[in-house]
Amino acid sequence: MTDGTLTRRSRDSSFEQNLQGTSVQLDKDILAGTVSHHLVYGGEAYTIDGDNYRYGSTVDVLTGEPVDDSAGAPTRAFPLSETTHYAAYVQDEITLADGRLTLTPGLRFDYFELDANSDPVYESGNPGIASPEDFDDTEFSPKFGAVFRLNDTWSIFGQYAQGFRHHPMTISTLVLSTLSAVIPPSPTRT
Repeated sequence: MTDGTLTRRSRDSSFEQNLQGTSVQLDKDILAGTVSHHLVYGGEAYTIDGDNYRYGSTVDVLTGEPVDDSAGAPTRAFPLSETTHYAAYVQDEITLADGRLTLTPGLRFDYFELDANSDPVYESGNPGIASPEDFDDTEFSPKFGAVFRLNDTWSIFGQYAQGFRHHPMTISTLVLSTLSAVIPPSPTRT
């Protein structure tokens, strides 16, 4: 119902993402005396372009006449956006004490950027909402693990790790369109 009038609303929304990227992982074995190293290193880079449209109308059910519901069609549910992500990592699996002890230090670097672009199509359907703001973040994520082999059957292990995950495109853009602010990516610890 709109202003006491029985109405029918129709909506047709489209969402498109174009992801382009690459990743590489390399490894190398190094033997230094009785200590062996299995080095793993690499990186990744990608961009995601996001586009969306929302079409629709609202009509009076009794008369069939269009009703202005200020939804503004066509419009965008959220602004045009481009996400950029770069990462690099290195890990060394160090085996010593005749193979009974394995230490695994590692480090990962992530860079994340979201560029949100307001345009007339977005603004027409989102009156009074502040222009979206871009944001970026970087994070170093350390990791350290250890395994001590008591015998051929039993081992003791432990690990400390931090991780970084930026919010998926849908969450970032939902926040952009409803709150006009962005929840920054957050590190996770395990």
